[in-house]
Amino acid sequence: MTHPKISVLTPLYNTKPIQLRAMIESILGQTYEDFEFLILNDSPENTEIEKIVKSYNDSRIKFFVN
Repeated sequence: MTHPKISVLTPLYNTKPIQLRAMIESILGQTYEDFEFLILNDSPENTEIEKIVKSYNDSRIKFFVN
């Protein structure tokens, strides 16, 4: 198993759904593809964030709740 060369870390706190989707699509749409995308939810009471992130079926995304 190879490890990605780049990690993109994005902390979230009560991020609006439209902004969250735009951000995720922007990162996933990059031409460079050898990266892991770490998303950290700092507002665990906001379950909408997790639903949106998990709706993307991309193995580069790793979702964490703080």
